[in-house]
Amino acid sequence: MDTAFRDNLDEYITKLQRIAIQLNGLRSARPFRGGREGAALAMKSTRLFLAYCALVSLVRRNIEPICNPFCVGLVVVPAEWQLKDVQEAAKIIFKDEKVRFCLHPASKSRRSWEIDPAEHLISGRLIVFVTEGSTIHEDFELAATVRDRLHLCDPRHLRALGRLRGCGNLSDDHVALIAEQPSERMEAIFRIGQPAERAAMRLLKESRQRPQSSETKRLDISKGFGEASAWALELKKDLQDWRDGKLAWSEVDKGCLLYGPPGTGKGVVVVGACNHPERIDPALIRSGRLEKHIHFPLPDAQGRAQILAFHLPSLAEHPSLKEIAVKLPGKSGADLERLSRDARRVARRERRSVTIDDVQGKIEPLPVLNEGYQLRVGIHEAGHALIAHALLVGHVERVEIFDNTENFAMDIDAHGVTVVRYPTVPFRTRWEMLNRIAFHLAGAAAEEVFYGDRSTTASGAGQSDFATATEIAVEMVTKWGFGKSPYYLPGSVNTSSPAELWRDHRLRAEVSEILQTEYARARDMLSGLKQTLVAFAAELTRHKRLQGDQLEKLWPVPSASGDTEATKC
Repeated sequence: MDTAFRDNLDEYITKLQRIAIQLNGLRSARPFRGGREGAALAMKSTRLFLAYCALVSLVRRNIEPICNPFCVGLVVVPAEWQLKDVQEAAKIIFKDEKVRFCLHPASKSRRSWEIDPAEHLISGRLIVFVTEGSTIHEDFELAATVRDRLHLCDPRHLRALGRLRGCGNLSDDHVALIAEQPSERMEAIFRIGQPAERAAMRLLKESRQRPQSSETKRLDISKGFGEASAWALELKKDLQDWRDGKLAWSEVDKGCLLYGPPGTGKGVVVVGACNHPERIDPALIRSGRLEKHIHFPLPDAQGRAQILAFHLPSLAEHPSLKEIAVKLPGKSGADLERLSRDARRVARRERRSVTIDDVQGKIEPLPVLNEGYQLRVGIHEAGHALIAHALLVGHVERVEIFDNTENFAMDIDAHGVTVVRYPTVPFRTRWEMLNRIAFHLAGAAAEEVFYGDRSTTASGAGQSDFATATEIAVEMVTKWGFGKSPYYLPGSVNTSSPAELWRDHRLRAEVSEILQTEYARARDMLSGLKQTLVAFAAELTRHKRLQGDQLEKLWPVPSASGDTEATKC
């Protein structure tokens, strides 16, 4: 190891750190850690040493703003490097200084931050390490007083590392090749007392043996695309500035519509997101365009627990977190993120760590179903199940009610559910679609049979029983020609907009007739099955969940004549 070189390097670092203290007006008796001690700590790891050297250079470039006691620095770290390695190096440099460090999450989703900037910004001097290419939280962007990119694997630092570790000298080509390697390889390249040149030669041989496609052609976007060329070049520059930490993400264009005649080169790869794909122009989602469709359902209880653990890492192993997740049916990831944020805010105001009580305190308790409400829900779900079985709508897999004391909905915000697996068929008949409508209306019909009236459980939401039945009826009339006239008018009315259906008097009349007829059919069938309906509801209220053999025992028994109870109605 070159002792003279190490001493010179240590002296340089010590002087740099003393200048920083002087510029900041500090008179502390304990300056930044430097000198031989700092170099010795850095030499424990190749990655730590290189991060240490790169940070010293960055501090030198930004010495005045970094020494400000209220500095907020954004340090962009190349994606090949671990933020924790850079943080460890920073702790060595700023050991005795009141500096707080933050490892910024790499997620680009605005809804999935696992940190609260306010918790970090309450400190004086703050340095935020950000992985290159990731989105920076807007609060950090707003507060930043300095931002710079960390230049890791600088040729001078690599040569210094080689000399300090006794790895010999390196040529310019070898240094350039090593600089391209991921941080995990540095320990293998710079083994103490082993020539780094040997590792560089192997890397060079490996790169030459790697198959390269000679058929790949790079498109020159500056030629032949007119206005699109100028926009693309500007976007390319903006993206590079964003990666280097010189430009806020809010300043980058979010999208562009390319239009023109066929064959002009408009092809692009697009990822889109929406809440209601059925409302999108079919031309946009056909094959060759947005052809891959992926459904993002609301998270179930396990998914909700994982999301809460992500946003509340300090409570991830707390057993009550899963219990809380079970009691939050129908909540989206955004809802859970807001809940976590609210809980953290309570703890922050009291200047303490977040607790499970903070989370529970922000949850609105679910209404508990007493025996009377449970029986009504049981009657409702029994009606669905009996009609589904009688009309062969599909296989009834399970029926449940949720009392919100011992039983909670897993993935929907509901008081009960009847799960039916529909058969896969090449096409459907008019009668099958009418049966499907009767099935959806059967819950409300069952309530009317038993109580003489119905509740709000069948309506009030876009995915309710009545809403689904209405959509099927509209499709029957406008899309499949199952109305009074066999016309084909798909998309002629937005089924999610009741006002449109209300204005079309002819369509409204046909849809209303279908719904009234099927509701009456379901009600009449259940009137004939009233004894079975009551027994089914009582059993469901007792067990809360029925499936398999439990259901088989409750289906109507055929009479001696071979007719079922439903057939008698």
